[in-house]
Amino acid sequence: MSDRQFNTPKQAFPSIAAVLFDGSYWNFIRKEVGVSDIDLITLSDELCHPASRLRTYYFDGKDNYRQSFHDGLKVLPRFEVILGDVVERKAKCPHCQEVIIAKEQKRVDVQLAVQMVHLATSQQVSLIVLVAGDRDFIPSVEIAKHSGVIVRLVHGPKMTTSTDLRQLADETFELTKDFLQQFLRKSKKQAIANKIEKRPKTVKKSPPKISQKQKVEIQDFLHQAIQNTSPEVDGRILASELGIAMSRIHNNWKTRFGVKSLVHLLEVSKTEFLTPQRKGKVLSLYLNSDTLPQKTLKKSAPSQDQAVAFLVQTLKKLEKKTDEKRVRLSVLGIHLTKIDPTWKEKYGVKKLSNLTKLAKNKIYTEGEGINMYIGLKN
Repeated sequence: MSDRQFNTPKQAFPSIAAVLFDGSYWNFIRKEVGVSDIDLITLSDELCHPASRLRTYYFDGKDNYRQSFHDGLKVLPRFEVILGDVVERKAKCPHCQEVIIAKEQKRVDVQLAVQMVHLATSQQVSLIVLVAGDRDFIPSVEIAKHSGVIVRLVHGPKMTTSTDLRQLADETFELTKDFLQQFLRKSKKQAIANKIEKRPKTVKKSPPKISQKQKVEIQDFLHQAIQNTSPEVDGRILASELGIAMSRIHNNWKTRFGVKSLVHLLEVSKTEFLTPQRKGKVLSLYLNSDTLPQKTLKKSAPSQDQAVAFLVQTLKKLEKKTDEKRVRLSVLGIHLTKIDPTWKEKYGVKKLSNLTKLAKNKIYTEGEGINMYIGLKN
């Protein structure tokens, strides 16, 4: 890649690089930014700059619909395609009882992680370019770094990749539509050029800005939908389930807020209390209870002992219901709100984390952020 992209001076290190594509993630990014028919050889060489490309590895699920695409990749110079299995999963919609069939990749992430570790520990390369967004690759990235290899993470929009993965990588680079259009195949470039020539010239209008009032309206709407959505056992909320709840509140919410998708809605409203993470084709949302919208606290709040008692009572109910000794912080926040939507106002608590500090003699905590767990002391 040119020095303008990474601000990397030309030097002897790193000298040899390998590019590892998570095929499912790459396919999603292509659609997200709106490009297709990319010359992966030219793109791979550019992503390796200033090092020389040893080989590109493309990991994907074995799918009959993409067989011709995979066969085309196999004949590219210094390009290796590694395919995992694709299995069908059946699930029944709890609302309409319709059976939904979804395809899920097996062993693809594991194969990519193993290849990354092998390249790094065998000292075949000094730079690994990882085109992925899943936090499951964190252990293999750590091993590669400990082996003295530079790890450059190439990702799509930040909302589509793990924050922890971005922070761990030595270098990061975001793929944009303008950047990827440099690597369109010639036939595709010519088709776009012809289309532009025929198109009447129009003045491009900048998208309208969302006012602070609209942002508050969107966040209140999301908060209301969350209260009507049941979380998974691990605390995450499926985007599909949240979407159903949102449609029940406002069946035309996309038109109402001028957005194309749930992720787009989170971006334009700059919502902080939901953290999206994608695993394959499944989009999950993790709830940060501490940043949930709340009204002004009442001046005459009950005593701290009453707040602690409310927390302990809820933990006991969850322990009895799930037969688990601890519960994720986000799940606890959801259940507290379901039991009493006004509990923060009622007990004069600004954040759930503040309440856990008040109850430190009766509870214990493990982990941090969205991975924090709460349990009752014996």
